Amino acid sequence: MTVYGKAGFTLLEVLISVAILTAMSLLMYSGLHRSLEAKQRVEWKDESIHSTRIAMNKMSEDLAQAFTANALLKGQDNRYETGFKGTAEGVDFSTFSHLHYAQDAKDTDSVTVGYSLQKNDAGLQDLYRRESTRLSEDLDKGGDSYAILENVKSLKLSYYDSNKTEWVSEWSTASVSAQGRLPQAVKIELTVVEENGGDGEKEGTEVSYQTMTFLPLYKNEINF
Repeated sequence: MTVYGKAGFTLLEVLISVAILTAMSLLMYSGLHRSLEAKQRVEWKDESIHSTRIAMNKMSEDLAQAFTANALLKGQDNRYETGFKGTAEGVDFSTFSHLHYAQDAKDTDSVTVGYSLQKNDAGLQDLYRRESTRLSEDLDKGGDSYAILENVKSLKLSYYDSNKTEWVSEWSTASVSAQGRLPQAVKIELTVVEENGGDGEKEGTEVSYQTMTFLPLYKNEINF
């Protein structure tokens, strides 16, 4: 009768197996971690592009319906103001772009809208949109403001003067050179800081966007 002994592993073999398993686990974790970081960076970038596109589209939509009007729309004693006041970093104007959300609300199609930058807690700036429920006595006052785009490094606006055939950095329908006239087009240049860090860190990458909007009612005041 033959008796076979029970085969086993030596301590050295066990230690080697554990070391190999540990190394494989670390490699798998490292690959998975890098994949998750890459996925998070792509999501941050997509969100930033989407938010910037929405903000710039809204600005273009408002500007495309900008107008100036004669005294009939301005009320008694020319109380309400229509026109356009623009600088390199902000703009206020009258527009027909108001959307009616609430039934029987006391609002009108013609309103004043403004865009400006305000500092945020991150040391950058947010792009704010201001809208009144009707025409205001001053183009740059009235209505409520809210942020439509966060972490803006810079905003640069340029206005095309059809008379001078050149871009200018400021525009006012109250000035002698542009009285009653809107710019033929407005160029919008935005630089946004995108979040692209990992492990909760938010390292910023600056990305620039540019678009141009044509103002169909740029030549003359509207006569009702």
